[in-house]
Amino acid sequence: GDMLYMPTEAAKPTRLQGCFVSDPEVERLVYFWGNQQREEAAPKIEEFVPSPTIVKREAYPKDPLLSAAKQLAQEHKRISTSFLQRRLHIGYPRAARIMEQLEEESVTEGEE
Repeated sequence: GDMLYMPTEAAKPTRLQGCFVSDPEVERLVYFWGNQQREEAAPKIEEFVPSPTIVKREAYPKDPLLSAAKQLAQEHKRISTSFLQRRLHIGYPRAARIMEQLEEESVTEGEE
């Protein structure tokens, strides 16, 4: 039947639909559920997800703009990723990879 439920955080009661369940019926349901076979625990997600592999920087080919970046590094004492973005008209990820390649080749030091 109908019922009104008043949670503590609500300003007014909420109307709900419910049904009457007698105590013997609840006991029968609990007994039934208790006698059901238990399911095996679900396998852990780690079993399905391959282990992460570390991507080495050698996997990335040298960027075609690397020579232009080297020239900029020679012309200017300090360069940064944002400087490469502005001067070479490229996005941040590509500029960051070029900076890493310049650091690997000891053309420039890391940003501070």
